[in-house]
Amino acid sequence: MRRGCALRPIFVESRTAGSICLLLQTALPCALFGRSATTQLILKGGTNATMAPQYDYWEHVFLPTIQSRFGIPTDTIVPTCIQRGYYPKGKGEVHVSIESLRTSLPLNPLVMKERGDVCRVYIRSFYTGKLPPRLAHGMAHAAQEILQPILGDDVRPRVDIVKEQNAFGNGTGILIVATTTTGCLLAGSALGSPKKHFKEVGTKAAEELVSTLHDGGCVDEWLQDQLVLFMALAGGTSELLTGSLTLHTQTAIGLAEQVCGVKFEITKLEEGNETVTHDEGGVYGKDGRIPGKHLVRCQGIGFEA
Repeated sequence: MRRGCALRPIFVESRTAGSICLLLQTALPCALFGRSATTQLILKGGTNATMAPQYDYWEHVFLPTIQSRFGIPTDTIVPTCIQRGYYPKGKGEVHVSIESLRTSLPLNPLVMKERGDVCRVYIRSFYTGKLPPRLAHGMAHAAQEILQPILGDDVRPRVDIVKEQNAFGNGTGILIVATTTTGCLLAGSALGSPKKHFKEVGTKAAEELVSTLHDGGCVDEWLQDQLVLFMALAGGTSELLTGSLTLHTQTAIGLAEQVCGVKFEITKLEEGNETVTHDEGGVYGKDGRIPGKHLVRCQGIGFEA
């Protein structure tokens, strides 16, 4: 295939509420580092699915993080959410235009070692279909009740109550994003269901964010594993401060080492600033995490297409 030739859009449909964001995780690096000048993706499935990042998280946390930290121009990846889709039928649709980075590689190394203090909080609480707006208002209010005592008077969350106009079926959910003084983006999220009271949904998202803040890392547990491949492909030495290290991150590191031929160093930061460096898996506690702060370091291969 000739470099830079025009291609038809790549169409992928899960035929269920399978996560569109998981499809994006697979396709994005291939498109960014590929030979085609532009890749057009048409992805169908669940935009807000369980056991996977919500599309809102991908748009508000993952995408701006890789853009700012790896030096990816903001017009390189252009997503458009055509229709929201929820469990169990899905039928959501997202179009993504991705320009190849082959003329501007390698990526900058990622350096995130200082978390900073929370300076802004954004709450996006949505509802769709035949569901009433009081559910979204209730989720946001429940989240604020948890967060405000922790944030104090200096940080007042900005709240958007969103009626999704283009959606298949009924759905509710909430995303909370905290921005720190060093530009870190940390989030908590939850999806509603007929069996969950709206207060439970808002509380879950807020408690997830509070847990992340207490963990002390520069990223939340949902982002850390998604950055591993980009760290391996970037030029220079990438350093990432995480909180509790997840099993997903350890797995991503193992795969990146085999595929890219790099070596990751994981340093667990102990009390009193003493450090212990290890290369193999630790002891996983609750929910598959190694508790404590960790510094993940990698000398990238400086990949160029």
